[in-house]
Amino acid sequence: MKNTTSDLLSETKQLKDKLLKSIEKKKRLQQKIAKMKITEEKIKSEIETNIGFNNVEQILKQELQKIIMLEEEALKNLDKEQEKIKEYIIQYENQTQQWNNIIS
Repeated sequence: MKNTTSDLLSETKQLKDKLLKSIEKKKRLQQKIAKMKITEEKIKSEIETNIGFNNVEQILKQELQKIIMLEEEALKNLDKEQEKIKEYIIQYENQTQQWNNIIS
C-alpha cells in the first residue's frame, strides 16, 4: 500500500511538474502570439497607409492628367483662334489694299 501511495504521489508530482511546464509554455506562446498580433497590426496599418498613399497618388495623377488634357485642349483652341486671326488679318490687309487702290 505504501508503494501504491508512493507511486501515486510520485505520479501526481510528475503531473504537477508537467502541468507547471505546460502553463509556462502556454504563457510563452501567449506572449509570442501577442507579439505576432502587434506585428500583424503594424503590417496592416502600413499596408493601409501605403494603399492610402497609392490611392492619393493615383487620384493626384488622374487629376493632373485631366488638367493637362484641359490645358492641351485650350492650347489647341488658341492655335485655331490664332489661325482665324491670321486669316482675318490677311482679309483685312487685302480689303485695305483694295480700298487704297480704289481711293488712288
